[in-house]
Amino acid sequence: FWLKWVAFVSMPRVILWLGAPACGKGSYSKAVGEALRRTTGLAPKRITTSDVIKDELKSPDVNPELRRCIEAQVHVPADLFVPALQRQVSLAEDVVFLDGFPRSQEQVDHLRSFAGEGSGISLAGAVHLEIPRAWALAKFTGRLVCPNCDHSYNDARVEDDTVVWAADLPEEPKCGGCDGFPSKLIRRDPDSAIFASRFDEYLAKEAAVPGLLESMTSVQHVRVIGGYPKTGPHVAVAVGQLLGVDLAEAYNTVLDDWELR
Repeated sequence: FWLKWVAFVSMPRVILWLGAPACGKGSYSKAVGEALRRTTGLAPKRITTSDVIKDELKSPDVNPELRRCIEAQVHVPADLFVPALQRQVSLAEDVVFLDGFPRSQEQVDHLRSFAGEGSGISLAGAVHLEIPRAWALAKFTGRLVCPNCDHSYNDARVEDDTVVWAADLPEEPKCGGCDGFPSKLIRRDPDSAIFASRFDEYLAKEAAVPGLLESMTSVQHVRVIGGYPKTGPHVAVAVGQLLGVDLAEAYNTVLDDWELR
């Protein structure tokens, strides 16, 4: 069966990851991506718009207007980075997890053009993570990253009547070998004012994107109800449905191996 599935993947199959700041797009995509690798042998390529723009800025042929927008910290028009994004997606050999795109009507229109019929890119669907604002704030300010291996952690606990989302800070590093863990972890976004600005921008521009995409592809809506053990299985099911694979067993092994329970 898996040989047939692998053979079917003759072009990049893209899954879009959508949701508010700190909803867990990066964390869940890494865990579910590992479950996909263990199940099918295919390691999804994760692409973020921020990484695409960073790569473009390193190029000697970078568009001066792109550099100006970044230096001025203003909105970057989609036509300044979408060609590079499309190029990275088209070079992928199998499944692509695209995080942070599209984020507006303008970007949805660009997606229609580069992932349409005859493009050589298959849009497998989208995963939309829905999270309460208060939970997102806690997780936003609790985010930590390892400067060596880039694994993400979070020391925030979200509590309702009980602890519904435990801190993501295992005793051992997720990569298995970074020195100085956890003392060398870097806090990414300590300022709640930054969160408020980003969340308001999300509501104004991005919240409508899942609805806009429903005419193009399957959108799986997943409500965040806790951390990896509570929400993760639902995310794994959503991705599995989009790709036609069962990721439940492999996701459970990731929870155990990465000490995420």
